[in-house]
Amino acid sequence: GSEMCIRDRIMKTVVCVVGGLGNQMFHAAYALALRTKGGNADLNDFLAAHGQSHYGSELMDVFHVKISKARYLVPFIWGIRKCIVFKEIYPSFVRFIFGMLWFLRIGIVTDYLKDRLSCPNQWLTICYGRFQSESHFKPVEKEVREMFRFDPSLISAANKKLAAEMESGESAFIHIRRGDYLSDKYKAIFGGICTVEYYTLAIQYLSRETSVNRFYVFSDDIAWVREHLEIPNPLYVDWNTGVDSWQDLYLMTCCKHGIVANSTFSWWGAWLIDNPSKVVVCPSKYTNTNDDAEDFYPLSWKRM
Repeated sequence: GSEMCIRDRIMKTVVCVVGGLGNQMFHAAYALALRTKGGNADLNDFLAAHGQSHYGSELMDVFHVKISKARYLVPFIWGIRKCIVFKEIYPSFVRFIFGMLWFLRIGIVTDYLKDRLSCPNQWLTICYGRFQSESHFKPVEKEVREMFRFDPSLISAANKKLAAEMESGESAFIHIRRGDYLSDKYKAIFGGICTVEYYTLAIQYLSRETSVNRFYVFSDDIAWVREHLEIPNPLYVDWNTGVDSWQDLYLMTCCKHGIVANSTFSWWGAWLIDNPSKVVVCPSKYTNTNDDAEDFYPLSWKRM
């Protein structure tokens, strides 16, 4: 008994926080579910900062979720990242790295590889992946919603005013993401999914199924949206930029319904809407390449 107790205290699980705010929120929700399932450690014991992009540690800035710096993990995480990138090209190198980690009693959980590598129950388990599905944290949904409450003191007066308008009417948001999705790096993965046809059908469907009276438009390319999409009674939200971009997410959650892009950002915008009769329209797939993403969108959302 006492040996088991000591072992449980020594064993540690860490979820690596990577990417923009939407990705970071998936990592935090996954970590919260792990913590609830097995242990009394603080959430920040489960979250390790590593290689954020966009606007840094937005989990901390926006939701006050603490992330441990865990510098001792950096070389291990570097090794895991290289394994994921080079698995097909240098399989023997990858076997060597994983073998070394196993020898050091370090387990790895990831969904970046087709065989969804998982070897937990070591002294240290590193979770490095996407974990982009509510199935990972459904049992702690209430706690996740609690964790992602927006701090009113950080929200601008203009956004508070608009939020009140959204909450009082039959509102819907539309999220159109272009920007980096048009670059050579991401086009093959994310391009060609949220087309003009997708948005046209989604708007028609939402107008038919709900009594929506205003569409609030969020995009990193408003000029393109104005030119290419016919949106009934639109309001273009174009003032939350740079480090204030997260306030767009807050506004999405204030709407009654939503049309999402293939983006983790508007995924959370729609998921956090607190309206039992909400209608959310999503594209038929998240990426062109990831076969594991069929459970990315909740089943209650309407795919198009």
